[in-house]
Amino acid sequence: EYPILWGAIVGGPSQKKTPCISIIRTIIADFEIGLQNEYELKNKQYRKDLELYKIQKEQAKKSKQPTANFLIEEPEKPYPTVITVQDTTKEALSVLVKNNGVRGVSIFVDELASFLKSLGQYKNGNGSDEEYFLQAWQKQTCRITRKSTEENFIISPSHNILGTIQPKVLDKTLFKEGFDTTNGMIERWLFVCTNYEETGILYRTGNKLNTDIIR
Repeated sequence: EYPILWGAIVGGPSQKKTPCISIIRTIIADFEIGLQNEYELKNKQYRKDLELYKIQKEQAKKSKQPTANFLIEEPEKPYPTVITVQDTTKEALSVLVKNNGVRGVSIFVDELASFLKSLGQYKNGNGSDEEYFLQAWQKQTCRITRKSTEENFIISPSHNILGTIQPKVLDKTLFKEGFDTTNGMIERWLFVCTNYEETGILYRTGNKLNTDIIR
């Protein structure tokens, strides 16, 4: 089993759903800063190597040696490692997975409904977005063909998904056709329900906050 988790934090307004995600985002943000710094160093070196490559290639053209052009290799362009996204498409995700190598891409959204409603939205609901994510949950290999750039590549997508959603909105999106499904989409989610209640009462005894009252 791959470490892939789809979590939906279910609760009404003012039930502290967003702070739960904020804790995780804070931890991941520190890691993302490190990855960004690493990319900037690699990109800086790449630009230097590319300039040297252009100079050597120009010299090779002027050289009388017929094999000179084949002795020079163009440096490989680095890509930033992206491990989290908020608003994206299946096509963009597939490119990020390709550039990430062994790492997957997690999806963090405050409002999970926006992600669920976006599945297939660019093809009037007839796209293959849902099928893509069902495959990604099991990290199944799939071929991606992009007509706009004529790219053709194979990836094993991996996406952890975490977001918050209200019960009524959940019923209208993921459960829109009832609880019985044929593709297994509903069964892939872990639903975390909160029983937090906002009382609006803050009771203090001296300088100490009485947590029993606002628990």
